[in-house]
Amino acid sequence: MILPAHRSVCAVVVTYNRADLLGVCLRALGNQSYAIDRIIVVDNASTDHTADVLDASPSLDVVRLPSNAGSSGGFAAGIERAAENQWDLVWVMDDDVEPEPDALAHLVRQMEPDVAASGPVKVGSDGQVQPLHIAQYDLARMHKTAVVPDRGETVDVSFLSFVGLLIRGDAARTETPRADFFIDADDTEYCVRLARHGRLVGVGASRVVHHNNQAQHTRRVMGRTVMTKGKWRVYYAVRNPLLISSAHATPRQWRVSIAIAAVQLALRLPAALIHHRGDVQRWWLAVRGFVDGLRGKSGFVIAPSDYA
Repeated sequence: MILPAHRSVCAVVVTYNRADLLGVCLRALGNQSYAIDRIIVVDNASTDHTADVLDASPSLDVVRLPSNAGSSGGFAAGIERAAENQWDLVWVMDDDVEPEPDALAHLVRQMEPDVAASGPVKVGSDGQVQPLHIAQYDLARMHKTAVVPDRGETVDVSFLSFVGLLIRGDAARTETPRADFFIDADDTEYCVRLARHGRLVGVGASRVVHHNNQAQHTRRVMGRTVMTKGKWRVYYAVRNPLLISSAHATPRQWRVSIAIAAVQLALRLPAALIHHRGDVQRWWLAVRGFVDGLRGKSGFVIAPSDYA
């Protein structure tokens, strides 16, 4: 396939209190073999030295939010800013992503006219592939099945995460992520709508390093890895998939989703007692997420500061 000499690319980076990682991300964007025309950084009301990092790069287009709108609000604001111009392609990611120098070039090569978005393979700082960033998503079961393409392989999927998602410009101007999710599954819902504009493809040759530090907040309990921090996220992890199914699933799929979510909710109570040392707050947060998901309630509900 012969590409045009250049298709304009606008990168969107969402950051919150990770100034050092943001610097790594921005340097990697500047070192891409395929030139990026504009970089938009959405600052989610950071309180660290993020402002110093941004001020050191005056060419950036900075969107400063008045309060932390979560990843959902950040990506919505960034893509809305990008949509103000006629970019051919929009490349989105978090501040903890470090693309390999040819990551963008490989993604662009797969952006044929019938492709709405392409996404890279994610590897951790240890070089191990992080699954579920490229996946098939089952609306009824609210479940992702990981797909990891080989280096020379490109696969059609139904889910690509926001960790390096490259979107066709007209699709980005038509579809904006749901800011009212706050966090979790916002990219899942977005991909459901992106798929109306064309294929979603995972690109094995494109790789990004995802400097996710969640591993330091885990412990092993009875042979299972459990999170020790961030229990506030349980609420959104339960609520948002239900919101996706209620908005996009068929009536039969929606009934299946409710049944599966109810079974999972029942299983969360013994899990809270056994794996989280009797921390029943986790189960209570799941109950609230389940109820609000059924009610269609969205928006910022549970604050991270209240349930660390």
